[in-house]
Amino acid sequence: MSKVGDYIIKQIREKMEYHKRIATGESVERLREEYRKGHILIYGVDYWDAINNGTPKGTLVSLDDIQRWITAKGARYGGTFPPATAIQRKIYAKGSSVPKKDLNIISKATSDVKQIARLAKDVVLRELKAA
Repeated sequence: MSKVGDYIIKQIREKMEYHKRIATGESVERLREEYRKGHILIYGVDYWDAINNGTPKGTLVSLDDIQRWITAKGARYGGTFPPATAIQRKIYAKGSSVPKKDLNIISKATSDVKQIARLAKDVVLRELKAA
């Protein structure tokens, strides 16, 4: 099933890049698939929800993490950022939001049902011929 999983992971990476959700690259580098009992499972980083939905207020993000993010995001996409302490205070006070209409990365990555079905059909046919 790796053709199907590889396709979905590739689509997730493309959508993440399009929406500028790749700063350090860890979130896409750690995407992996597992095939279990007829299902394809895609795993990612434990902070995936924060990427898609923002960080809730009251969350104290470490200054080191924020500084790494600033450095990586600036290197990758350019732009300027406020100091890490200001970002930390803002996230703690208000949370970080993301424009919901632009995200939904997973549903966008899996929206090409015809392509996914074609890849799955190829895999199934190959497995049947091998049996």
